[in-house]
Amino acid sequence: MSRKNRYPGINPHLNSFLQHETGWKGFQMMHIVDIARLLDSLLPEGYYTGAEESLQINTYDRDELTQKNTIYPDVTIYQSGISASGVSELVASSPTMVLPVVENVEEEYISSVIVYRHEEPVTRIEVLSPANKHPGSDAAQYQTKRQQALSMGLCLVEVDYLHERRPIDNRIPSYRDRDNGATPYSIIVSDPRPETGLMKIYGFGILDTLPIVDIPLAGTDAVRFDFGAAYHQTFDSSRIYYQIRTDYTTEPVNFAAYAPDDQAKIQQHMALIAQQA
Repeated sequence: MSRKNRYPGINPHLNSFLQHETGWKGFQMMHIVDIARLLDSLLPEGYYTGAEESLQINTYDRDELTQKNTIYPDVTIYQSGISASGVSELVASSPTMVLPVVENVEEEYISSVIVYRHEEPVTRIEVLSPANKHPGSDAAQYQTKRQQALSMGLCLVEVDYLHERRPIDNRIPSYRDRDNGATPYSIIVSDPRPETGLMKIYGFGILDTLPIVDIPLAGTDAVRFDFGAAYHQTFDSSRIYYQIRTDYTTEPVNFAAYAPDDQAKIQQHMALIAQQA
């Protein structure tokens, strides 16, 4: 059995399993650490990452089973000293949708002034959990905290692998509800600063690679980040995930949650894996 992820992007067998068992917290924690480590190696001079209290509340939630509320860390990027623009030679992905951020932010933000100071947080990255997406038990609380972060002028990057839950913004087409143009996964980059004020959605699907995204920092600085590299690092580094929780001979848990076209893609890829084996 191969240690490597047998899919070019999100592994639907693992991803579906984690949304129906208690393993999401473990994957989420390892993945955010891998994102932080990779980011640290790419950030321009004067920036660093730090683990902070997440905007999210629960580590795990589903309709039949909910654990107690817990606060856990995600990644925040800080500016320290003089920064320099750092965009790598990677080719950035194009967003599948662009929306104004201002519709998601409390009204008083419109007249606020964003000031970035020495060692002040500039960007926050969240790997979303089931509890914090509708109909999760803490979706409303997450929305409040999300709006507060944007109101403070923090750029917010939300990593959403949860195809069985509705999007964090109701303007984004819902894969769960089979909306036209919906994708099962997305990276959402919200830059609330007045000169930008945009939310860029990088949607991607079954058999797609994860997007390469320019993450905004302070001023005009940015870092080009390959979310696929971080995902494969998380997948490949744990024997539990690749060996026990990914059975390529059976369809993913709750297979009906995938759109018919995506079910066909998964079945075709399973056949390809069987042939290669």
